[in-house]
Amino acid sequence: MTIKFKVDGDKLGESLTFDELIALQDGQARAVRDVLARYMVDEQDAPIPFQQACEVLGAMKLAEVADIAKQFTAAIQDKTANPTNGGK
Repeated sequence: MTIKFKVDGDKLGESLTFDELIALQDGQARAVRDVLARYMVDEQDAPIPFQQACEVLGAMKLAEVADIAKQFTAAIQDKTANPTNGGK
């Protein structure tokens, strides 16, 4: 399964809490899983139900999740640092 996330830079500030951002940066496992699951989408960019996304993440190897979390956190930081141009 391909893991994809939909992060809208314009709406990120309305959906991601400060505590979640801190948890992502600190690498708190449960919080990281929950945040990643909230933003996980399928191949058509449709949101994956939270519980299903948690199950997919839970079955992954730690190294895979760590890499995904690092990429996700970098994308969030890029989107919040450059909200008007979509992080580009």
